[in-house]
Amino acid sequence: MSKLKLIIALAAIILFCSTAFSASYLKGVSSSDLNQFFDYNGPVWLEPRNNSFWTPTGSLDWNSEKYDVVADCFDWDNISIHPICSCDDLNTMDFNSSTLGWTYQLQNNIDFADCASSYTDGNGWMPVGTSAARFAGNFLGNNKKIKNLYVNRPVTDYVGLFGYITSTAPDINDLGMIDSNLIGNDYVGGITGRNGTVNNSYNTGTITGRNYIGGINGAAGIINNSYNAGTVNGSNTTGGINGSRGTVNNSYNTVTVNGASQK
Repeated sequence: MSKLKLIIALAAIILFCSTAFSASYLKGVSSSDLNQFFDYNGPVWLEPRNNSFWTPTGSLDWNSEKYDVVADCFDWDNISIHPICSCDDLNTMDFNSSTLGWTYQLQNNIDFADCASSYTDGNGWMPVGTSAARFAGNFLGNNKKIKNLYVNRPVTDYVGLFGYITSTAPDINDLGMIDSNLIGNDYVGGITGRNGTVNNSYNTGTITGRNYIGGINGAAGIINNSYNAGTVNGSNTTGGINGSRGTVNNSYNTVTVNGASQK
């Protein structure tokens, strides 16, 4: 497909669609049409704002002579569920007090090995939610996977994909954490450091800390229908699922837990 034909096709689609279509997938554009601009083999996301044509890995500006890929799909509009497509999207969840309270849905698998080196060098990932600014939203994993999450913060409390969650009310659902390497101080978990409810999820990565260390949750979480198959290393109050003071329902651990006080 020529650039002119592609521009005409995209313009016709955008004229046809209203802004209410911004959270829908367009199935008719394949990588054979688009691979002269970027390598992609998935559905295409229409984002009417800013004349951009989005996929879960990038956007195509049809008004531009140059087709640049923007590897995110974070939506700042007032919508009920905000899409997450990239490491940068994940990192934006704790941008401010408002974003900490939103509901998110993972659109595709994310591998941190493919993201900016700042996520896998030095201290690595900064967990979403701290004791001063806690995560109060929900995260819908959509049966997708996050791979190679890296945290090296041995003197930092509340470490995981999510660090400190407000209570057990926020839900983390249907998420797989693959080959993570998380190092923290106290309250370290494969998905959440402290609080939260985790449903239908699992961890296969290595979790290391001092006190309140768990394969899924560090402490005070509710874990339902989940499992841990990753190594857990702690000093005290260490568990395969929860490190301490949590509720575990229909969940299991398949590995040896290394800690002076094990659960």
